[in-house]
Amino acid sequence: MANPPSQEADHLVEAFRYTVAKLFLQQAQKDHLKADKEAIFVLSELLLGYIEILTADLEAFCRHGKRTTITADDVLLCCRRNENLVSRHMLINRAAAEISSFP
Repeated sequence: MANPPSQEADHLVEAFRYTVAKLFLQQAQKDHLKADKEAIFVLSELLLGYIEILTADLEAFCRHGKRTTITADDVLLCCRRNENLVSRHMLINRAAAEISSFP
């Protein structure tokens, strides 16, 4: 029997928190730093909040375009105020174009 949507959502949130903690601790260790549990918790809550905002923005861009599918262009619109994200996306697009040009 499948889990109810609320249980599945709770499971995904917990998996997200776990993943954020692992990534955060790995990066901290790589940088020879320590991280306390409160910092990890605050970061995961901030990221969850940002995902909610981002999702609402993506949905709005998609509806504005009279579409039912969120596209990469919608994502780019969301990150237009963050030059680092736009630059990173452009590098990914270039790499993908180069890969697709190989026989």
